[in-house]
Amino acid sequence: MVPPDVCRLKLLVVEDHAATAGGMKTYLGLMGYTVELAGSVAAGRELARTTEFDVLVCDIHLPDGTGWDLLTSLRQEQPVRAVAFSAYDEPDYHALSAAAGFLDYIVKGSPPELLVEAIERAAAGMAVVEKPPVASVPEKVPPTS
Repeated sequence: MVPPDVCRLKLLVVEDHAATAGGMKTYLGLMGYTVELAGSVAAGRELARTTEFDVLVCDIHLPDGTGWDLLTSLRQEQPVRAVAFSAYDEPDYHALSAAAGFLDYIVKGSPPELLVEAIERAAAGMAVVEKPPVASVPEKVPPTS
């Protein structure tokens, strides 16, 4: 059942894995959200400029940069409420995401209800991830193996 207040929310989902992006669009659409998809930092920037959205849901590692890069650049132009959605569950990723301005951090593979809850909290402006006392988003993310 779709919560009545969900229907009004428009999401910009930036995810480079096609199957994950398709699954997210289907599930979030069934939950009542309007979903626009982008597969890279550049495509996310372009959609953010041309499409109204309430919440950004963004992967961290993208083919042309990071979700941290994207959110940092978008927030220079307008306020953005965002949820990080990543396969990495390391404390550094949570801290760097908070430093970049993500309000919540959901690990891929978590129950989908957690993503919906995070989107609703972000739409309300509620931060869950704690900002570290001193943190900065690195210029380059070390390659993963």
